[in-house]
Amino acid sequence: MKELATSGRENLGMAIAMLILAVISVGFRFAVKLSVRMPLIAADWLVFGALATFCVYVAVFISYIVAGPGPGSLNIPWMMKQPGGEDWTRFFYKNLLKIEVFYIITLTFLKYSILALYHQLFSVSRLFRLLNFATAGACTTWFIIILFVAIFQCSPVHMYWDAFASLDYCMSSSKIWLGAELSNFFLDVVILFLPVLMISRLNLTREKKWSLSGIFLIGGLVCIASMVKVGYSWRPAWSHYPALPAGMILMSLQLGLAFLCTCLPTYAPLLQPARARMRSLEREYTSDSQNKGWKIHIPGLSSKKSAYSGKTGSLNDIPAGTYEQMPDQQDLGEFQFEMCDIENGPRSTARQSARPK
Repeated sequence: MKELATSGRENLGMAIAMLILAVISVGFRFAVKLSVRMPLIAADWLVFGALATFCVYVAVFISYIVAGPGPGSLNIPWMMKQPGGEDWTRFFYKNLLKIEVFYIITLTFLKYSILALYHQLFSVSRLFRLLNFATAGACTTWFIIILFVAIFQCSPVHMYWDAFASLDYCMSSSKIWLGAELSNFFLDVVILFLPVLMISRLNLTREKKWSLSGIFLIGGLVCIASMVKVGYSWRPAWSHYPALPAGMILMSLQLGLAFLCTCLPTYAPLLQPARARMRSLEREYTSDSQNKGWKIHIPGLSSKKSAYSGKTGSLNDIPAGTYEQMPDQQDLGEFQFEMCDIENGPRSTARQSARPK
């Protein structure tokens, strides 16, 4: 295997790591569905489609970094200074365009998957359905515009790799991706708070509302990655070559987190047995606390006086005159002190002397 440049090695590692995260997230989602015998819905198939396009995204990365010419660098200024650097750069731009296209497609599939899940959960509200459809329409508009601009940012298209995206033939990559990421961030925020609007109107306790909202608000991680990526996309003094190595690491990270956050709400059935078990333990503990007490059995006492029970566990708390000595007995010997569940029987016993000192 050839020696990889630092930027290529880092991007390859991030892309593969995020692919593993995506496969685990989606696989777990389908496993949960099958385990509780829930039917697959449109949201599930959309996230599966997103996973397929993400696999192609990572495959293009591997094709360039591992199988392509040169050391697999993403640092364009450095490559242009190396012998044979123009061939490396040309091959890089051909693959970069493919990566951008599959990034846009994957991100859009994930947005549709989330909105389809919202429709399944909250479609009882007419207002929410309208907001959900409007958001889906905005996502479709974003997809068409950004995909068109990404493909046709150069005129003719082949000047993207033949002229190395020169500003003589192409629009500024920094401006394109600044607009793409800002509009994407806006859509992510809208999608993030759509379910919060519905949850706030449910007849639930404040704690349950926060708990449910938190599951969806974890998607804010994607928004954070998106905003950090915006910082790397905009370089006014260097509009021709944005900070590609760091920006593309964040691109892969953004997609991996998007898969995780898209699938998290579908893991809810796994929490139900745990919650039921916690409630059962809580009821058992409460019952034990209420029923636990003590009982004294004394040999030689009549059946009506053979025991005394109480809610405290201390022998010192036995009231005076609780038991009496039979006429034909001078010595009670030993009595048995039982820590017990008064309803369900003894738990433990201890013998103590009742002989007078």
